[in-house]
Amino acid sequence: MRATIRHTATAFTTGAAIALVVDALLQLLTNAIRVSGVTGPPWYARLAEDSVWIALGLVLWLASPLLGEWIDHVVPHAHVPRRTVWELVGLGLLTLPPGHILGQWIVLAMQLTIADAWGSEGRIFLSSAYYGSVLLAITPWMAAGAILRAWAHHMVVD
Repeated sequence: MRATIRHTATAFTTGAAIALVVDALLQLLTNAIRVSGVTGPPWYARLAEDSVWIALGLVLWLASPLLGEWIDHVVPHAHVPRRTVWELVGLGLLTLPPGHILGQWIVLAMQLTIADAWGSEGRIFLSSAYYGSVLLAITPWMAAGAILRAWAHHMVVD
């Protein structure tokens, strides 16, 4: 099980690194073609914030012997092929960002309903800039998931 956790951590860290590179490219491109005079935080601000995912992957990799031992007590002799691990991590990177956004929308809708603020605050759902920022936030992670799945399908050998 230790090897499976190490493969998971490696796949996750690789996916996070790919997402950060894609995010940096998107940030640079969108800042280069920004039409409005409004400037946001520098392009590397979100990269610095999201680098926590690489740290998490590294911690998971380092903790894999201990985690593997714990899991072996629950599921002895379980083995998941490396290709399957990489494909599952890729699938998670593809599906979790839209699921997270959906969860945020549900919570926001509940907050607006409880506060009876749909008239003033609910207009965010009509803003194209809002959906643009949502797409910019989830696209790198979904692209990383697609890349990991393709990599696993074509390159990872058990």
